[in-house]
Amino acid sequence: MIFSKSIEVPAYGPANLFDITDRVLEIVRESKVSDGNALLFSIGSTGALVKLPRDEGVQEDFIAW
Repeated sequence: MIFSKSIEVPAYGPANLFDITDRVLEIVRESKVSDGNALLFSIGSTGALVKLPRDEGVQEDFIAW
């Protein structure tokens, strides 16, 4: 079974971080798939997906780096 869904994040300007965790979890639950993988990707030459811990100050440190 293949389930496909898109998330659009309008990101303009440098150093924008968006937490999409809850939206991804919602889509996985909606799929009703109990075993498998979730594939996430970013379209565009300057977009990226970054996995960061939810510790305090991590986002600020990442942007400053």
